[in-house]
Amino acid sequence: MTRRPGSGLANVTTRAIEEMWAASLLLDQDEFNRARRELETQRERGRCGVDVQKLVVCIGRAVRSLGLNVLSAIPHPLDGLGDVRCQLRSGEYMWFEIKAQTTKPRFSDITQADWVRDDTDFVKHLAASHKTIHTTLPPWAAEQLHVANPTQYFGSWTSSQLWAADMCLLSSRTKREVAGVQTASDLMSFARRKILVQIAQPGIRLIRFYEIAPIAAALSGAPVDMKMTKANHSAISIAIASPGRIGRGATNFTYHIAYPSMVLGRHKMHAVSLDTPTKYKEYSL
Repeated sequence: MTRRPGSGLANVTTRAIEEMWAASLLLDQDEFNRARRELETQRERGRCGVDVQKLVVCIGRAVRSLGLNVLSAIPHPLDGLGDVRCQLRSGEYMWFEIKAQTTKPRFSDITQADWVRDDTDFVKHLAASHKTIHTTLPPWAAEQLHVANPTQYFGSWTSSQLWAADMCLLSSRTKREVAGVQTASDLMSFARRKILVQIAQPGIRLIRFYEIAPIAAALSGAPVDMKMTKANHSAISIAIASPGRIGRGATNFTYHIAYPSMVLGRHKMHAVSLDTPTKYKEYSL
């Protein structure tokens, strides 16, 4: 399974923006101009919803505001931990997750329906530790989520910490190992080195992962409110909130597990998770 599901013409626009972001970090004008020309082509074809020159200026302002001393910057890195990976001259690595939907009029309209998919370790943990969830799953889904030795597999990871890992897009033990994340403390360190970049018609919003409210809450040990319901489009729907309680406009994340089409799961980060009280910086087009 690829890290970002789906394909289509809009992805050409997103890919060009990712390449512009990496080139801007590295001050590589030739590569920046190449990616810019591709984005201008997409704009002419009606596949980019913002003025390219204004976006160029906005990307420059946002990148400069970070004040990073960059040694290298790679778009679409093979480690799969972000859309852009950069190495600082200090030797430290950082990642950028870029959600560019240039036709959306508001940041809150950016679709997060497939934040993670399928058999994440959090979903496996729920299936192993909650009998009601396990018995509600259709046999094919229960088989895919089965863990032979949960104590050995999950180790010291709690359900809340694995949810935080999902929100950081480290949805499996393999991805955590690639990121050097062995403990919840390591996860917080990783979240401090990863930045979410949202791009929509208003401009650019930067959010550090460790400042995303539910990630900070889950890793601090705050109570996590969880509610399971049966859904029409999937066998199980699990709503989660932290900090606070589940409610209209207050649910942070929803897992949809076991679709009739045999899709194991599509899991959504709700826009409220990325708004206040989350800290962020915005740069207007």
